[in-house]
Amino acid sequence: MDVSTPTVLDNNYYKLLPLNLGLFFSDDQLIRDDTLVPLVNAFAANETLWKERFTAAMIKMGNIEVLTENAGNIRLNCNVVNTPSAGMIETLFPAAGVDVATIDLASSS
Repeated sequence: MDVSTPTVLDNNYYKLLPLNLGLFFSDDQLIRDDTLVPLVNAFAANETLWKERFTAAMIKMGNIEVLTENAGNIRLNCNVVNTPSAGMIETLFPAAGVDVATIDLASSS
């Protein structure tokens, strides 16, 4: 996702962030958040560190179980969480003792 080495898997993305060359608003936020700046700087300075952390993250994401049937939720619009249904609430909070009938789904945010 960087403009100078778009076909190479490298840490150049992190080198470009301080130059305001990120593509998205979220890219810019990485250098605006004081807790994330040290990580951005570390990844920019050390490609091996970035590759190690990237590899670990990809393995972790690859181990995420796919949610199916009532356990999953496919967003109709990626930017908006679907309006919850009673079945979804029961799936997410089965042991919470929530009386689903008392939840006003129309006013949930």
